Amino acid sequence: MAGVGFRLRQLIARDSFTHGAAGYISAAIIAAGPWLTAVIVLSLLSSATSAFITDDERMLLFATITYVFSSSLILTGGPQMVVTRYIADRLYLNETGVVAPTYAAVIAVGTVVFSLATVPFVLLAPITLSFKLLAGSVFLTISLTWLALAFLSAFKDYMSIVLTYLVGYALSLGAAVWLGIHYEVTGSLAGFAFGQVVALVLLSVRVYAEFPSSDDLNLRVFGYFRRFWDLALLGLLYNVGVWADKIIYWFAAGGAPVAGTFRTFSPYDHSIWAAYLLTIPAYGVFIANIETGFYQHYREFFALIRSRGTLQRISEAQGAMIRAARDGLVTLLKVQGTIALFALLIADELASFLGLLPQYVPVLRIAIIAASVQVVLLAAILLLLYLDARRLALLAVLCLALANIGLTYGGLAIAPTWFGAGYLIAATLAALVAAYAARDVLRNFAYVTFMLQPIGDGRE
Repeated sequence: MAGVGFRLRQLIARDSFTHGAAGYISAAIIAAGPWLTAVIVLSLLSSATSAFITDDERMLLFATITYVFSSSLILTGGPQMVVTRYIADRLYLNETGVVAPTYAAVIAVGTVVFSLATVPFVLLAPITLSFKLLAGSVFLTISLTWLALAFLSAFKDYMSIVLTYLVGYALSLGAAVWLGIHYEVTGSLAGFAFGQVVALVLLSVRVYAEFPSSDDLNLRVFGYFRRFWDLALLGLLYNVGVWADKIIYWFAAGGAPVAGTFRTFSPYDHSIWAAYLLTIPAYGVFIANIETGFYQHYREFFALIRSRGTLQRISEAQGAMIRAARDGLVTLLKVQGTIALFALLIADELASFLGLLPQYVPVLRIAIIAASVQVVLLAAILLLLYLDARRLALLAVLCLALANIGLTYGGLAIAPTWFGAGYLIAATLAALVAAYAARDVLRNFAYVTFMLQPIGDGRE
């Protein structure tokens, strides 16, 4: 996302509150992507639909969209990481002509794979066929959108991304309400799907507008899955680690069945959605400042190596990278820490707004802290990936997945008011592993670059 981030930083750098606010809001929208649509739409629909769909139907709509996002993130996590690496390598080599053909190949293969993934649900779920087909369509659209996000860094016009998301948000909400009035819960799901499809189409049009090409498909991207298997595994494990606690609670004794198809645990689900909503500003700061600021020094470091710079200048560039990473993480901690602290102080009022019983306020507080720690974890993992320390990043997400599964499952016997503690501990452990690994790699980065990685004229 550094390419988009540079243009946002130029907007923020202007001596104007309006420009600065516009830059950070745009960064937040871009960072949040499709899942912001779900959070906003679900929040608004929970009250807007009370006049025309029942509580059970609202729960079915909430569960369907939640399951769509969880399953699509888990299944696309690996492919998205590999495709992102491929696009980054092509842009580094200025091979922009392969962007659109690669996009076509990824979307074509993804359409087939994710369509097949919906078949068991469509055949076995004991709900109406029309609702199942719509749910499968939403899953397919969201999954393809996750893959499309890998191409956003190639865009020169960040405003087109922002407008695409805003159009998707507005259409999803408006169509969900309008169709829900006429066709109840099936109409609401159809309206939500409509907004997501429009957003995906607009993103696709933007790819071809910026990178016109006469080629149809570029299948070479799939060769990267063998070469960067660790990235694919990392993407899978990260999303498994993030969603493991939610899935375990759904199928635990406290989980409630929904339409004979899904299971949910509403107090925890609503707490997590609210906590994730509170992290959006921090992700915006990450794109607008941290990733781009660090990347600028990162690029200067390798430019000095390629131009045979002196050891002193290379060491100075390495020091600048370390300071940029440290300052960026401190800024991230300040922003998210302030938001989290405020949310913790008003947790009682926030719980009341979410419809949570008083005994679940501790769950909301735990979720807020855990989601905040996850922001730091993601930042540290991305720093490791910039430094090509893929195995260390993989170790961190492996810790997240195993610890979250083990601690959450083992903690089912404790009071439900402490649900989420396993997720918090797992995220903290993984964040510490990733942060310490990033610190050590940065300190020895010049040595690693010169001694352990070949530098030549190869194009890969």
